[in-house]
Amino acid sequence: MYKKWEIFEIECYNYLNRNYKNIEFKYHGRSNSTVSDIEVIDRKFFIEVKLKESQCGQFVVFENENGFEYSSKNKTFTNQYSDYIIEYMNRNFDAFHNVGTIGVNIAIDKKIFASWIIDYYKTKNTKYFITKGDNYIIIPLEKIDEYFDIKASYRVKKSGSSDPSNTNIGEIIYFLENYNIEFQLEINDKKLYIITVNDIESKIKINNYTYQFNKISEYKYNVRRLSNTSNANVIFSIKLIKNHQEEKDLSLFLEDIGI
Repeated sequence: MYKKWEIFEIECYNYLNRNYKNIEFKYHGRSNSTVSDIEVIDRKFFIEVKLKESQCGQFVVFENENGFEYSSKNKTFTNQYSDYIIEYMNRNFDAFHNVGTIGVNIAIDKKIFASWIIDYYKTKNTKYFITKGDNYIIIPLEKIDEYFDIKASYRVKKSGSSDPSNTNIGEIIYFLENYNIEFQLEINDKKLYIITVNDIESKIKINNYTYQFNKISEYKYNVRRLSNTSNANVIFSIKLIKNHQEEKDLSLFLEDIGI
């Protein structure tokens, strides 16, 4: 079944379509982190969907014997805000040394966190966040710290997931056939789907990898290959503190979409 955040993405997409009928929106969403969730086609910018409490970006930090540094594994470049955070961690090396999965909070000015998030989403051409308090709220990117409490921590987490390769697909098929599971295989835009009336465990270890079977409808699963590696990350999280829409901020959005 869909996860809570996936359902909320679709709800926000439907809300925008209902209320702004002359504007063309495109839903990207799901686990594609390379773009934000909803594209405003004619205006060529994106809207990021966020639950009241959400993660909001991260970057990998490498620890060596001399301190911390921005990892080459990151898909984005370092900036003045990530540099500031890493400098703080180096000044307090013992507090962050050998961090575990529980993590350590980073106790610096939250405007640094907000600035990093703004800079990060600008690289994805994102101009607004949408969330829901008393009702749906559309937030200009530059004003996220007026609506959200923003925190950051440093902790170890799995590197993520990816679409299975052709080799992976072969071993998944062999596994399912070996357990007498009747299924149909569907590949759409490199994404792997298994269609079956059988119940399948959400996580299955097959040879060298663990695969996540996400049930997206009664008989259909999307299969993702989970990473075998873990990295230490600076992770940003947000929590809604303003539950209502400021009219001036909604006006900015309406102006940007041509209403």
